[in-house]
Amino acid sequence: MLSVIIPSRNTSDWKFTQKTVDDLFSKALGEIEVIVILDGYTLNPPLIEHKNLTVVYNVESKGMRPAINQGIALAKGKYIMKCDDHCAFAEGYDVALAN
Repeated sequence: MLSVIIPSRNTSDWKFTQKTVDDLFSKALGEIEVIVILDGYTLNPPLIEHKNLTVVYNVESKGMRPAINQGIALAKGKYIMKCDDHCAFAEGYDVALAN
């Protein structure tokens, strides 16, 4: 399984986080989990729930590196990938990375 960590900071009205999460799940060929760390804010509207989506809300911003490490500590996958909250992915990106 691939664990995808998305640290995100101070962008409560950011419109791309949901699109990034949706793209990760729709383009994966295998099992993945997505861990979004909202560092110092909450999204409005919140992310749509998914069985393999974990959203962590840090009330106070800890910074990017601590947010990434926080996500890694929660990860259950054999492989870990970090991406930004405004990315798109190719079909089967998870299999390509594992290979």
